[in-house]
Amino acid sequence: MKGRNDLYLDQIKRIKVKIIFFLFVFILLGGCASAPEKVCHKIHSSPGSDLSNDWKTKHVIQIASDGNLESSNEADESRCKGVSDNGMFDSIFKEIKKLDLKNKNGKKEILIYIHGGLNTKEDSLTRAEKFYGKIMDSKKYPIFVNWDSDPVRTYKAHLTKIRHGEYSSTVRSTAPVYLLTDVVNSIINAPKCWLIQQEHSRKSTIERKPDYETEIECFAKNNKENPNKIKFYYTKDNEKFSPFWRSIRWSLTSPFKFITTPFACTLPRSAWDIMLRRTNTMFRRECDFDRDSGHGQQGTGALSVFLRKFENEFRSELEKKNIEITLIGHSMGAIIVNKMINLHPDLPYKNIVHMASADSMRNFMALVVPYIRSHPDVNFYSLSLHPENENREESAIKKIILTKGLLPSGSLLVWIDHMYTTPETIMDRRSGRWDNMKRILHMIRKTEKNNDVEPEKMSICQDTGAAKTEDERIREETGQSGRKLLKAPLDRMHFKVFGRGNPCEPQEHGDFDDYDFWNRSYWTNEEKI
Repeated sequence: MKGRNDLYLDQIKRIKVKIIFFLFVFILLGGCASAPEKVCHKIHSSPGSDLSNDWKTKHVIQIASDGNLESSNEADESRCKGVSDNGMFDSIFKEIKKLDLKNKNGKKEILIYIHGGLNTKEDSLTRAEKFYGKIMDSKKYPIFVNWDSDPVRTYKAHLTKIRHGEYSSTVRSTAPVYLLTDVVNSIINAPKCWLIQQEHSRKSTIERKPDYETEIECFAKNNKENPNKIKFYYTKDNEKFSPFWRSIRWSLTSPFKFITTPFACTLPRSAWDIMLRRTNTMFRRECDFDRDSGHGQQGTGALSVFLRKFENEFRSELEKKNIEITLIGHSMGAIIVNKMINLHPDLPYKNIVHMASADSMRNFMALVVPYIRSHPDVNFYSLSLHPENENREESAIKKIILTKGLLPSGSLLVWIDHMYTTPETIMDRRSGRWDNMKRILHMIRKTEKNNDVEPEKMSICQDTGAAKTEDERIREETGQSGRKLLKAPLDRMHFKVFGRGNPCEPQEHGDFDDYDFWNRSYWTNEEKI
């Protein structure tokens, strides 16, 4: 029979074992498996050489939820007064005129950056303060378009402000009913959400068919052998990368996913709808549907007002072609970029950059491809995560839920495709996912000298069955010949996929603007300009 001291020793041993076990789990969740410290091109806290105190008035356009400027105190969708910039736009124009910033082409280059969803006002201002000086150092004048995509505030707007696409002052009293319904729907939809997550997990692991490395190398080889076709770039995986720890973490956190998946699947969908609404109100506000503003589809939203004033202010320089504009949109920011080139097509855009675009491939084909086709001096760049990083990302909203792995796997783009939208066809999935985009590249057409149009033959790198079927679907949907509708010069369209495990490159959806996203070397594998 054991003595009292032996019992104490046994208890201490058991406690030690438990402590070691929990430390092991903690390390798996946060420490051991985290990416190494990111150096190289990652930008840290130093803001660069321009340290002026009034940097916000010179470099930031802060747009409120109603599409007006936040500084005009008109952040109430019920008001329809004109956009008052209080001289903010004039301050930006004055700086552009004053500064002698010229790129290697001898032109002033304006860089307009638009962030994506799930950004608070504080996040977007911190980003602007962090980067504006460094962008100035690269001889570009940065303008940050910040908009209200805070996930909490957008969901609150769904409950208390917006009904059927417009503002209502009487819906606040119905908010408890909407909230209760959302929660109940999350519970009712739980089986479907579990199936969605289970199907995604199965397809991205057990039934994973593509040999991504071979496929990506095939695209790159095709790029080298056909210099007049689509430009494709990729970076190789880190030799030390292993998905082992990520798989272990996924297994350990599966019980938590069982609980969180129904709510992550249903509740945020309303916030996504409000964010989409706000990508529109910065161009066309509600009052534009009640009266004729004289600006047609462009509307009286703050971004439209700014772009019109910019065009008027620099008309002389624009006619002399002394100004170039680079548009960069991350995630939902790419949706806004696509609206800009559609509603304000006459501005001198030089580079259009999508970083993990949250817009659909249908809009890419309908808006971006025709624009590139009709503007021979414009280059388009699409940046994507490695498909495995996209599919196995451990938290699409890690800024809110700090512990990795407790939410359904997949990046925000995966969540949108699987949970927040109902794609009619493949064309309605997100264009920022390489797994999606590669399936429609052959639909982009090139024009030969005799005006005949032939398809891009990039699909030789993959199973072409689905692609051909989708091509037929597009012809059926549009009622037009794809050969005529979708042609575009291919040598000005660039696609890049970032490898796995590289500390100097984005590994998750939210990483894209952690690096020098304004340089050409980031968009391609070429030297920066």
